[in-house]
Amino acid sequence: NSGGGGWIDSVVEADKKIIVTLFRLQAAKFEKFSSEFRFHRADGSVRWGLSEGFPYYDTDGNYAGYAGSVTDITERKQDELRKNEFLAVASHELKTPITSIKAYTQLLASTYEKTHDAFLKNALTKVENQINKMSKLVSDFLNLSKIESDRFQLVREVFNMNDLVSEIVSDTQMVATSHIIAIITEGRADVLADREKISQVLANLLNNAVKYSPDEKDISVQINTDETHVTVMIHDRGIGIRPDEHDKIFQRFYRAGPNNIQFSGFGIGLYISAEIIRQHNGEIGVMEQTEKGSRLYFRLALAN
Repeated sequence: NSGGGGWIDSVVEADKKIIVTLFRLQAAKFEKFSSEFRFHRADGSVRWGLSEGFPYYDTDGNYAGYAGSVTDITERKQDELRKNEFLAVASHELKTPITSIKAYTQLLASTYEKTHDAFLKNALTKVENQINKMSKLVSDFLNLSKIESDRFQLVREVFNMNDLVSEIVSDTQMVATSHIIAIITEGRADVLADREKISQVLANLLNNAVKYSPDEKDISVQINTDETHVTVMIHDRGIGIRPDEHDKIFQRFYRAGPNNIQFSGFGIGLYISAEIIRQHNGEIGVMEQTEKGSRLYFRLALAN
């Protein structure tokens, strides 16, 4: 239907504006359209639909509407809801024993801090590192369930990005002892954002840089500011990211590279990072490469 009329009248009011906006944006760019939304059936029930199509034009080149289809995906959305509920419950249940294990490990490490038993000290360090990895994984799944059930809320405050970067780099450097992480900064950068969640974005990008550059030790974090925004860029000298994967790496469960099996993880860290930046009305992506490695960045508005 021209302009998306007809079926769009049945779309739930809260979703209608989004659908119309996407129609117009995609038509202007000559791109395929795909969007999920809720709609009313004749019996009054609310279902989920998936609209897919492409814009078509008349012989004079004028936009005439979309050709495509609308599919009922209610069962799939219900399955996703049950999955997200399971992830949330499982994550909460796992957090308590992980916290207890970590506390006892730290107690043991403190008790035997002055021991000369190198094997024991090394074993406790490895145990704590593995607990930290498990704790991050549980936290990622919990955040994933919150994002997909619209329970991911921001608590904004004004803070200095330079200070936060220094803090996260210091934390990462303590674990990534085989790498050298340098900070390059230009001026002060105060932002109004959720400090804890931006910390998570920084940690995810830095951990990614460490993970995908096992043979190259140098990583740099560059902070650039202009009149309105701050850009944080993480540059590693690792395996790099192919141009066709620049957008894909921020998709849920996507793992980059032909040899991704050798790298641990489930491919949700960058997806969560992208969602956090999106909710801040910011920008995240991959910069074009002119040298070895990869350069991931995010951009946020400065505080007034």
